[in-house]
Amino acid sequence: MSVKHPSLRIEDPADRLCVLTLDRPPANALTSDLIEAITTTIRDLARRSEPPVVLLAAEGERFFCAGGDIKELDGTEPEHALRRMERFHHMLLALSAYPSAIVVAVRGYAAGGGLELALMGDVVIAGEGAKFGFPEIRNGLMPAIMGIRRAVESLGRQAAFDLLSSGRFLSAPEALALGLAQTVVPDTAVLTRATEAATELAAKDPLILGILKRAVQGGDAGPEAMRRRTLTEFRKILTRPAAVEARQRFLAKDRV
Repeated sequence: MSVKHPSLRIEDPADRLCVLTLDRPPANALTSDLIEAITTTIRDLARRSEPPVVLLAAEGERFFCAGGDIKELDGTEPEHALRRMERFHHMLLALSAYPSAIVVAVRGYAAGGGLELALMGDVVIAGEGAKFGFPEIRNGLMPAIMGIRRAVESLGRQAAFDLLSSGRFLSAPEALALGLAQTVVPDTAVLTRATEAATELAAKDPLILGILKRAVQGGDAGPEAMRRRTLTEFRKILTRPAAVEARQRFLAKDRV
């Protein structure tokens, strides 16, 4: 990897799995340079011929991420704060556009920007003590619009508005019921279960996995656009050696 940052650990345990760990105790708050490091890392990974599955985790038990480091806004000029928000938007954009799966392991609080990070995940594994919320309205701030829109897509309009306007936190069971988390496990098992989930996804054909992710995210306007994209993507799969082998294994198994 071309980027190095003291608060972002990057590990490539396998060709198709990369682990990014926020390591800025005690709250893993996002500074401007950490935001830039995450953005650059994700963009670098996306440029690989076969982008790996990303496991996003955090050091510590009390916080997954407390969001943006509000100390950076204390006494600063508005233009500085606006530049910082723009960097944060570009980080969310890079995560949203990432062409492979992102698994997020949440222990403790995912607050504000931390919740926005979780919302960019395709799979969220939460600990029993995890908390999810947007406290910005109580602190004279606001989330990025992109994060708000992702909250609406994930939670529904009314649940998202309630969370945004109240500043309250969801418990792990509430997050599970709303679909924000796919699995809730004991806090001590979060990283193990998230690693298992990421490893399982990394074993899948990366081309097909990327196609499925893009389709789930949407963006195609109308049935004709979906028809064209279906045929375009299916053509890639039909001629891909790994996919041909998978079909042959299936047919051979069916004959037994």
